[in-house]
Amino acid sequence: MPPAPRRHRRTLPHTLATTARRTGIGHVILLVEGAGERTRTLENVTLLGPEVLPTCDAAPNPSRADLLSRIRPG
Repeated sequence: MPPAPRRHRRTLPHTLATTARRTGIGHVILLVEGAGERTRTLENVTLLGPEVLPTCDAAPNPSRADLLSRIRPG
């Protein structure tokens, strides 16, 4: 049996932008699951900051920067 075709790996910013464009939404609230392993949770939050938040077309929010500055891996 031949392998399944590889699908384009969509990133969260791409998915959010596509969803906003298709639905017309203008506000998204993201939740990071914190019930799992502490290390994985911190990795997810650490990636959310530099990879997702800069792609959002939102006005600068000082509390966001403050929140991100408190994230300490490990």
